[in-house]
Amino acid sequence: WAQISEISPSIADASVFDKIFPEGRARSPSQDALFDLLSGARNDPKFWAGLSTLDSLRIDYKRFEVPGSSKSSPIRTIGLSSVLTDMDSLLSKDNFENDMRDYQSSCQVDLFGALTLEFVDGNLNRELLLSSPKVGVLEGVTNYLLRDKDAASIQLNEREDLRTASKRVFRQGNAKCSRKQVAPLLQRAALSLNLKSDL
Repeated sequence: WAQISEISPSIADASVFDKIFPEGRARSPSQDALFDLLSGARNDPKFWAGLSTLDSLRIDYKRFEVPGSSKSSPIRTIGLSSVLTDMDSLLSKDNFENDMRDYQSSCQVDLFGALTLEFVDGNLNRELLLSSPKVGVLEGVTNYLLRDKDAASIQLNEREDLRTASKRVFRQGNAKCSRKQVAPLLQRAALSLNLKSDL
């Protein structure tokens, strides 16, 4: 514990460590002060910049089942990571594409997404990255998000400069929509795609 301030000076300074260790650094830390420090670190851009792709994606990850899917459905599971940094910074991490694919594979999901969040001049910006090894899945979900009236409230616009065979990135015009709104939308997109594949 005593060496944390040397490892992570952007997260805590000496005065913070005095609060964490009110009885000295040789003693147990104050759980409340430690919780406050870690909660604050989550919003620190330097914290996110120092994380690997894997750590960035797994800190706040949730898995969702697609209701009504069968073993033959193209999308049965969706994984979504919330990342508190901008999309360009996330994509510029060393070995991002390969590490993201490895993480997606380890999560065993048919559709994987990362939702980024940043504040610019007091304004909230959100972007959504979607990835799938199945090109048809990615195309089907992309078409749903860009064309279906169900998705209109999120106001997604594709960043075509970042399009690859296995990845799509969208800007959210409505930055108020968080994972709580995006996950059900992706489930409905998946259900729509599943129904078409069953016909």
